[in-house]
Amino acid sequence: MKKGRCRRPGVRRMRYGRVIKGIFLDRPNRFVARVQLGGRTETVHVKNTGRCRELLARAAQEGCHAAVAFVIQMDGVTLVRPNTATHPEFGTALRAAQSAGVEVVYLPCHVEPDALTVAIGG
Repeated sequence: MKKGRCRRPGVRRMRYGRVIKGIFLDRPNRFVARVQLGGRTETVHVKNTGRCRELLARAAQEGCHAAVAFVIQMDGVTLVRPNTATHPEFGTALRAAQSAGVEVVYLPCHVEPDALTVAIGG
């Protein structure tokens, strides 16, 4: 995460430049999303795919400190759980990672149209 100006200790903020408001349509794969912008459907690049299972498992097996972080983009929510009804493989993978020693971290944050503020340490 880029370190910027912090409003108070333990808080990190990331600012996004050139934000264009659109309507999310779908995500055909982990690198691509389709959005509606100004009445047109546009294909855009997804900057953070959020998939590092292979790296985490190998790091944990080699004795490194490995962690997976959930950036919670909703005020007031401090914990997330896998939706095993719709994606059982993710729940299985997360439990396996925890069993292998991967730390699971929850990062509550506040989202604005052009910024994401993460409260470090809750």
